[in-house]
Amino acid sequence: MNALGYDLTKLNPREKRLAKEHLAIDELCRNNTFIEYKVVEREELLRGSPPKVYQILYHLTSIVNIDDNRNPIIGNKHTVEIRLPKHYPVEAVSCYAVTDIWHPNIKWDGKYKGRICGNIKDFGKTYSLDMLILRIAQILQFKNYLAENVPPYPEEEKAAKWVREYAEPLGILDKFNGFNEANIPSGSVDPSLLSQAQEAQKPAEVIAPKPAPPKKSGISIRKKEGKRHDPNKQDKPSTHPNLFSGIKIKRK
Repeated sequence: MNALGYDLTKLNPREKRLAKEHLAIDELCRNNTFIEYKVVEREELLRGSPPKVYQILYHLTSIVNIDDNRNPIIGNKHTVEIRLPKHYPVEAVSCYAVTDIWHPNIKWDGKYKGRICGNIKDFGKTYSLDMLILRIAQILQFKNYLAENVPPYPEEEKAAKWVREYAEPLGILDKFNGFNEANIPSGSVDPSLLSQAQEAQKPAEVIAPKPAPPKKSGISIRKKEGKRHDPNKQDKPSTHPNLFSGIKIKRK
């Protein structure tokens, strides 16, 4: 295959940006055999115009569905479409899985089926598209996923619940090693064994230590016991009057 080339001096600013993205994607796929790309649509109808819609073919192991026993069905080829909007890079790209992917961050069905949610809003502004393609590869391999029902929330709750309640307790998935195909059960899992695995997944309860008593300050206030008044004895004027009226301040 001939090396890709553009005459950047003949392109407007948007076309120049798209051309540079194309060059980076082309180099990425040349250097990595598990990724291929296809140009679906170009900025203009001219042959030399840079692309604005790509299809990325990933040759890697991921989960395409689950069977009746809730065990994952494996696939090794996955297609993702990346579309650059009119105001890219100010406007974020859209990424959709064309083939089925069972993943908490990829919409499984409905109007937005295949939509990939991977915190990609800054791609184009801070990161280039070749880095986005690698990010999606991590998502497909479950090296990057969010299954907890916390912000920014999973894109697909059905898959997220399966990850939390089945795949993670059985060691099929974990956030450090991704997808572990060796831990897929050969059939149905006994409910009691699954419950034990789920209990083992729960974090240990942390008992907060009791707060330490407040430290005493360096000044204490002590009441001075008043003297009984003797009516037959005249009070002598004090040369150092007690301005605190029976309250003595003693420094330690």
